[in-house]
Amino acid sequence: HDIFISYRSNYDKITAKMLFWKMKELNYKNKKIKTFLDEYCLNAGNELTKLLENVINILKNCSVIILLISEESIKGIENAHTYTKEDNLLLEFEISVYRYLKGEC
Repeated sequence: HDIFISYRSNYDKITAKMLFWKMKELNYKNKKIKTFLDEYCLNAGNELTKLLENVINILKNCSVIILLISEESIKGIENAHTYTKEDNLLLEFEISVYRYLKGEC
């Protein structure tokens, strides 16, 4: 995938879907841009661990990462830490910032 869209599914799903479908219309140097949005690009039959591994691999190899950050998505991260559970969105943010700082995307 060329582009990875990261979003909080409870709150930012509509925006993420609209962005995904707009990106599907784009071409770069006569090549279709391949955009990743979990709802359309993951095999729902896989176990959760395998799904997370797939997302991380795609995130680590794409050229562009779009982080949809809303007030609600940040609250979700805060709530996850309050209840000491992992938050996939925070993991996506961390990987994205790490790759950006290394000049990879």
